[in-house]
Amino acid sequence: IVRVDGNSTMTLMVDEDKVCYVDENTQFSLIAEGTNVSSKTLVKVDYGTMTWDVQNKLAQDASFEIQTPNSTMAIRGTVPQVSVYSDPNLAYNTISKFTVFEGEVDIVYFDKDGTELGTVNVKGGSQIEIGTNDEKTEIISQNDNIDLSEFSKSTIDALLEILENRSESEMGFSKEEVQNALTEIKTADSYNVVFMDSNDR
Repeated sequence: IVRVDGNSTMTLMVDEDKVCYVDENTQFSLIAEGTNVSSKTLVKVDYGTMTWDVQNKLAQDASFEIQTPNSTMAIRGTVPQVSVYSDPNLAYNTISKFTVFEGEVDIVYFDKDGTELGTVNVKGGSQIEIGTNDEKTEIISQNDNIDLSEFSKSTIDALLEILENRSESEMGFSKEEVQNALTEIKTADSYNVVFMDSNDR
């Protein structure tokens, strides 16, 4: 079990072509077995956000899955992000948000008892949110347009690193667009402070 606390990030290389960028306040477990030809990798995300760069297609007998409390995503070779959180305002105990920057994935979602409810295909440039409460599990939203301004600074930093090994056409956005998103975050995080002498009041 790996936990990344606040004000921390982590970059994890599972093997030579699978890199994970973990945001702060994230907990997950990693179960890996087999060989490069027939590897079986399962990542269970309890909460938080992680971005994966699976650079090569998996071998025919290999599997790579990311599991949240209400969904499982099977990866063959792509750049997805997974976030797990709760939102009392939406009345969901667990929300799993999947963003696919590049490639294509199948996501199986299930109820709180583990019964499979369906499979949804998510293509590059799309997002989906799946929510669970005591009564049901359902798709909350689907979005075919990724807005880079929605992501954290650590995610934007990860995308810049990923773009070093992938073409802009693959990712669906340019390095300049990612840099602009990073600049906007830094601008939003900066403040002007004015000190006044008591005699000036």
